[in-house]
Amino acid sequence: MTHPAHLRTLLRALVLSALCIGTSGGHALAQNGSVGTAHRTAVVWGTILGAADARPLAGVAVALVETGGRARYSTQTDSAGRYGISAPTGTHYRLVARHPGYQPDSVGFRLGESTKLSLELEAHTIGIAPLAAEAQERGGIAGRVIDAATNLPVPEVAVRMEGTVYTGRTDAQGQYRIPEVPAGRVQLRTGRVGYDGRNQAVTVIAGQTITANFSLSASALGLGELVVTATGREERKREIGNVVTKIETEQVEMAPITNLSNLLQGRAPGVAVLPSSGTLGTGNRIQIRGASSISLVGTPLIIIDGIRTNNDVEASLLFTGGQSASRVEDINPEDIESIEILKGPAASALYGTAAANGVIQITTKRGRRGTSQLRAFVQRTASETLRSQVPSNFLARGLNAQGQRVNCSFVERAAGTCVGLPDSIYEYNPLFQAPNSPLRTGYVNKYGASISGGSSDGAIAYYVSGEADEGTGTLRFNEIDRANFRANVSSRLSEKFRLSASTGFISNFIQLPQGDNSSGGVFLNALRGSPTPTNIQAFSGFAPPHNPSNVSAWGNEQDLRRFIGSANAEYRPLSWLSFNAVAGVDQSNRFERSFVDAGGTPQGSRPMGLREEYRLQQSEFTADLNGNMVHEFGRVTSTTSGGVRYNESVFDETYAAGTNITPGTKAATEPLGAPQEGAGGNKLFGILLSQQFGFADRFFVTGAIRGDQSSAFGENIGLITYPAVSASWVLLEEPWFPELDVLSHLRLRAAYGESGRPPGRLEAIRAFTDRAAAAEGGIVP
Repeated sequence: MTHPAHLRTLLRALVLSALCIGTSGGHALAQNGSVGTAHRTAVVWGTILGAADARPLAGVAVALVETGGRARYSTQTDSAGRYGISAPTGTHYRLVARHPGYQPDSVGFRLGESTKLSLELEAHTIGIAPLAAEAQERGGIAGRVIDAATNLPVPEVAVRMEGTVYTGRTDAQGQYRIPEVPAGRVQLRTGRVGYDGRNQAVTVIAGQTITANFSLSASALGLGELVVTATGREERKREIGNVVTKIETEQVEMAPITNLSNLLQGRAPGVAVLPSSGTLGTGNRIQIRGASSISLVGTPLIIIDGIRTNNDVEASLLFTGGQSASRVEDINPEDIESIEILKGPAASALYGTAAANGVIQITTKRGRRGTSQLRAFVQRTASETLRSQVPSNFLARGLNAQGQRVNCSFVERAAGTCVGLPDSIYEYNPLFQAPNSPLRTGYVNKYGASISGGSSDGAIAYYVSGEADEGTGTLRFNEIDRANFRANVSSRLSEKFRLSASTGFISNFIQLPQGDNSSGGVFLNALRGSPTPTNIQAFSGFAPPHNPSNVSAWGNEQDLRRFIGSANAEYRPLSWLSFNAVAGVDQSNRFERSFVDAGGTPQGSRPMGLREEYRLQQSEFTADLNGNMVHEFGRVTSTTSGGVRYNESVFDETYAAGTNITPGTKAATEPLGAPQEGAGGNKLFGILLSQQFGFADRFFVTGAIRGDQSSAFGENIGLITYPAVSASWVLLEEPWFPELDVLSHLRLRAAYGESGRPPGRLEAIRAFTDRAAAAEGGIVP
């Protein structure tokens, strides 16, 4: 059964979500890219004050310029007017301070020898009083981002205004623009995969567009790369003590990716993709850090755009010989922007129950400011089973001890009880030599299109995509017909509030043959066949009583309709306080059918035919609310996060079977047992709290705890808690650490955490009662 192929609109906007927090107030930026030299360094530090009132000035641009202009190091003052810059010793420098509304000032000096790691320098105060505060009108920010080593433009760099929802992104020339932002002092932050983040403080003047350029240095470890935590907050990798692997789709854009498993295979250490079958349309099992149980399911928790989703690998009552479809493979890889993989309980503790096998967070693509971009593609692939992959069947004829011609096995020949005849060896491959071979050349046709864009001020962005796949496998009764549609939109309603929505619809039809674990499987019966002329004549070389016709008579079909939708609201009432709320649903309806016509199977195996039907409806509901507070106390940063979680899973299933198929129809007139029906679900409520301290933007320690209560836990089980603690130390950036040519990055980390597995849907229900009975003259339980 093959439906017509569809061509739908598909957005292919390569939007990077890694926004890297740069260094500030006490950590020097090497603007000329000269990082990692072998010179001893010392620290210049001090305070910048206003001359009129001697108050500290925050956000002052402080630069340390080597005499002759050969090197330049810069930073900004913190909220207490303090700064700190690390530079090589034994060199003459000039310290320059600049701030909008003040006269620039400078002082020259010589930085001490390598024995002196800190230098006290009283910075000159700035000569005129500050200007009056500008009216809170609108202005703009524009600039260019280049590579510090090559001076070439760097595209796809996100430039974000901290404490707000305003964001710009560089084009192919490295240019960016953030229009219509409130006037006043703001902090800019850059982020791009493969580059260290940079911060810059600027003052936006009403009615004007100010310039803010950046020079970025490459980062081998991506310590400034951002990942999304369980509290909804973005954290740099340098702050996290556990293992998080991030895959950006732009990194594998030219790779032959056809599903999510291809995207993960070989690109994330510790992640194994285990194929269940080579049949077209079947899914794969994903394991993180290997199998952790013999009997329990080891699949990780899948989160798409902030909501939990269905990750069933095998949930069918129909027998298909070891084959199954995976709900993870429903996701179109063309719609994925990035994947974050949290490995083990230490990384996934805040996800609580169901996260013991790890967590995979998927972020779908978003639109971006600018004119609409349309992209379309057509793809056709072909596959076939090579003869060298399927061995032929062999049979030797020989003489036994009595001189009679018999079939001569390898065991008998080795024992000497049968002498083979060189001219009496039969060889036959029923998959390739049979006139009605079940093999063929398979193909898959893909049609896709996308459109993306947004308003010129970045207030609205959209992404719309569509893709259709239809094809056949290398077995004649294996087909797929799949369609994916997605529409994502985001809107900045104000400078403090952003709202986004993500919707996806999947239609997936699969026709499967009987697999290798079935007695009616194609390959099993082909390999068990006899190559004798008699068997070839009667059963085309297959194992009796099977032949290519009756092994293909048992058809299995699966038809799926699935909707995944979520909404995300971000509110920042203050620069140090933010809230994030996510709500969504993953709704799927699946219909499966297995059918064998009367007389379609070998004699004695359902001679009157068979019809089975299985219907399953599943729903996953998610509602999360998070809050984050960030405070700076000099060189110490405190981040407090908390949140509540609500998840509900609901299912409803029915199964029925019948026989005595009416010829020419698919109607079963005789039931096989009573129809079966099941329904249920569970609810989970969780709370979490996290506290992180950062010291000098180099050492971070985090403590967190999550508590879960579920309807599946049982009456006597209360709140289950999952603690976590981690530490991260960027050791190479310490001023006292020797700079070695052999080291470009060095970070120490440690983490401990606990997480759990969810119990079954009905395990909280008591299914037995205690009774006392008499046995052998006594009372025993």
